[in-house]
Amino acid sequence: LLSSWLIRTAIANKTDPLGFSGGVWEDIYRFWTRDCDRYFPKEKAAPLFKYTRLDYLELQKLTLEPIIKKITHQQNLNPKIAWTWVIPTGQRNRTHVNGLHFCSHCLDDPPVYFKKQWRLSWNVACPKHEILLQLHCSKCYTVFSPHLITYTNTDFTKCQKCGFDLRQSQIIKATNDVILFQERLNEAAFKDKIDSIILKPPDSSISDIFATIHIFIFLFHRVDRCEAVQKLVEKLTSNYPRHNGFSSRQTLESIDVKERYLFLSFIESLFQYDTKDIFELFMDAGITRQMLLEAGYTLSPCIMVLMAQLKDNGRTI
Repeated sequence: LLSSWLIRTAIANKTDPLGFSGGVWEDIYRFWTRDCDRYFPKEKAAPLFKYTRLDYLELQKLTLEPIIKKITHQQNLNPKIAWTWVIPTGQRNRTHVNGLHFCSHCLDDPPVYFKKQWRLSWNVACPKHEILLQLHCSKCYTVFSPHLITYTNTDFTKCQKCGFDLRQSQIIKATNDVILFQERLNEAAFKDKIDSIILKPPDSSISDIFATIHIFIFLFHRVDRCEAVQKLVEKLTSNYPRHNGFSSRQTLESIDVKERYLFLSFIESLFQYDTKDIFELFMDAGITRQMLLEAGYTLSPCIMVLMAQLKDNGRTI
């Protein structure tokens, strides 16, 4: 991530992120009040060119903009609104109320840096340590905020508010199946490899695959409020925890990592079937055409094939 590079550059120059950005932008541009990892306009990057050999294209590759353009097939992303698949930071001045997740074991494995994957909502676990990513300090619940380190204390392993050792955070193990599926999506997004993702009509693009997954996630997000979705989940897994506690009013990118992990496990199970078998599962459960339309997202070829065969429940969306 661009912020990770800037934080490590600040430390290497014997200062902290706030002092470094203030020196580069002369306090005119309040760098840490914006989500630089998502979008970094050229005019704002210009002062940095005095101090680095990197050109603008190289700096832009440290942001999420190129990846999101590829997987959403949108070339004119609006930086003033939320982006699909990007976990928002939820800025309150320089303090984040959401945003950068972390692996507590990776913090104990130098050199520490922060990955682009940790800002993308289908990433729920560390593939190296096989544990769910975390967002908060376990003691004071402060969001992980490495940009708030000071030059007198550059230890990423400590909470910036209460000093709790984040390496001692309680961990939750992730299953190999979900991790493997997550990494297949990362290979598609970052390396254009889609051969290992089973569910795809011929000639599907990367944006088609992510559009399909996004609609399925939206569908599963209704599992506590829709009997048909509950029936579908019960056909996919016997380990569905009925707790009626899913955050129904939040965007998919803002929900808790444990919920995203659960939904990703549902989709991984669903992708074990081909399109014909998925249609039969949907019909048996009572999934209707409107339930897929309600996602309000671009319809992929796969979704359109399913919708053409599903029943219409007669409601107008």
